[in-house]
Amino acid sequence: MLAAFILLANTQVFAQSQIVIAQSDITEKEAYDAAKELGTIEAWEAFLNSYSTGFRADLARAYLKRIASEAPKTAQPTQAETPPPPPVEVAAPPPPPPPALPADISLAMTSQGACAGGQNCSYMVTATNTGGELYSGALTIATSVAPGGARLQGTGTPPYSCQDMGGGAVCSHGDANIAPGQSATIPLVFTLPRNAGGQVTACASIAWGGVPAVLGPIEVQRKLNELGFNAGAVDGQPGRTTVKAIRAYQASSGLQQTGEMDLPLLLSLFAHPGEGDVNPSNDQACAGAAVIAAPVAFTPTPRPQVQYCADGRLRQGGGCVCPSSVPVWTGKTCVPRKVRNCTGGRYYSKKRKLCLCPSRKPHWYNNRCYAGVDDCPGDSSRVGNQCIKQDEPAIRAGGPQVTGCPANTIRIGNSCVQINLAPLFN
Repeated sequence: MLAAFILLANTQVFAQSQIVIAQSDITEKEAYDAAKELGTIEAWEAFLNSYSTGFRADLARAYLKRIASEAPKTAQPTQAETPPPPPVEVAAPPPPPPPALPADISLAMTSQGACAGGQNCSYMVTATNTGGELYSGALTIATSVAPGGARLQGTGTPPYSCQDMGGGAVCSHGDANIAPGQSATIPLVFTLPRNAGGQVTACASIAWGGVPAVLGPIEVQRKLNELGFNAGAVDGQPGRTTVKAIRAYQASSGLQQTGEMDLPLLLSLFAHPGEGDVNPSNDQACAGAAVIAAPVAFTPTPRPQVQYCADGRLRQGGGCVCPSSVPVWTGKTCVPRKVRNCTGGRYYSKKRKLCLCPSRKPHWYNNRCYAGVDDCPGDSSRVGNQCIKQDEPAIRAGGPQVTGCPANTIRIGNSCVQINLAPLFN
């Protein structure tokens, strides 16, 4: 019976429920206890529909009133106790990592202390990958030394091979692999000219397009003429015109004006620029070093061993000649060319470089110039190159003593000789 009342209490058709309750054998007390056990508004209203009067009806109305007054109060705590769940915040996905920077080769050049003229001067080239990716490929580094005249010693340190190229060097590696943050070092040793002084500067740069082959003056002259710098005839002979054209091109290209066909000139004229890397500003580096000039060694000039003749002249070619400072031989000594100090009436001949007798007195003997055979002094007559006196002692001719010689004769020893038979001076 209780179940039947509860069923009837939960239905909204009060008229039918009232008929059912009336027809059933449920007592008022049982209906009251069932409504109280349910404790709902519908149960108490069902009870009051069947039993609207009496003590239990009043209690049912009191229960309804209390339930009606408590309904809003119980709804708020229920909502406060069970708040709706907060919205789920979906975390944003992390940003993608930035792309890795491409490879970037940066050069650094350092000198290994002071240098000296005529001796070796050492440098170190360092190539560092400052990018974020592996550098793999050919790497060529050209180094020029100023002032010119330096020569590379050796052929480089493997795996880099170096060659001398006119005042500098070119080092290359066909398959270089440099990881990010890693470096490759290339030591270089140059021999400076003996007259080098002041400071020497070495500059290294990456030749992305490679280095041209060894070129000669003809190619340089032709290229300068093509660029509008007059190098003269293309003949392979670099004269003043070619040197002037080289200096003009170097000045217009920001190169050191050496006037020589050095490595910087060849790179500027013939190297083809390559793709390079992301930062071309760090593809070149320079370093300077103080140069102590080499002491000039004094080498005394050995004095030649000169052989002299007895008269003071030099022995040359089997004969005796006057030295160049006093080239004129007077017969007794050597005198300067411009001094006219010939003796015995002679004059100086510029053509023959000798002192000669004049034509009016062409004969030279006894340190004088004579005209002919009759110029012997006093009572002497010429016989050959001598003047013979006529007052010689008596001559024995045919036994008896001869006290004098006949006319036109002169005494020579113990003989009388005709004057016209005496030989004349030639």
